Order: sequence, then structure tokens, then C-alpha cells
Amino acid sequence: MEIGMIGLGRMGANMARRLARGGVKVAAFNRSYEVTAKLAHETGLKACATIPDLLGELDKPRVIWLMLPAAMRPSRRWSIWFHCWRAAMWWWTAPTLFTRIP
Repeated sequence: MEIGMIGLGRMGANMARRLARGGVKVAAFNRSYEVTAKLAHETGLKACATIPDLLGELDKPRVIWLMLPAAMRPSRRWSIWFHCWRAAMWWWTAPTLFTRIP
């Protein structure tokens, strides 16, 4: 199994750690690449500098988990979503949205 994780704050980083520890291939992106690189060194996940890089690391059908803060500007959140929505088969977003995209 493999998953893309976007957003490596407190919750996203811990989910990525647990998934990687459980044997899941994790490709991760965070707006601050230093955070992503540090977590990659710690866990062995694939650090991606851009969202297209993250999408390129995942086989189809792609699964992407968004862990974005509620306080994030809506325009930024929609920008991230727009970059990925056609590329993914399943989405999880914190806290409660679960969507299948045909």
C-alpha cells in the first residue's frame, strides 16, 4: 500500500510516522521542505518538494491524505486541492471528509 500525505504539522507528521512504521510507502509534501526532509530522514518516507512530485511518486489509483489546518486561507487550501483532485482516486481530509473521485 502507498499513500500521499500533504501537510506535516503535528497531526500529519504523526500519521506519516505511524504509516511508515506500519510498512506503508508514504510520499509526503509540506509547504516547508525542511520539515519534509527531516521527517524523511527520520522515517524513510519519500520527501517531495512539490505536489506534482508527490503525485509522480504514487502509482494509480492514488490515495492522498490532506492534513491542512482549519485556519489556512481558503484560497491556499483550494489551490492545493485543485492541483491534486483529478489525480487521486481517494481523498481523506481532516477532520471528517472522505471522498471517492471517479
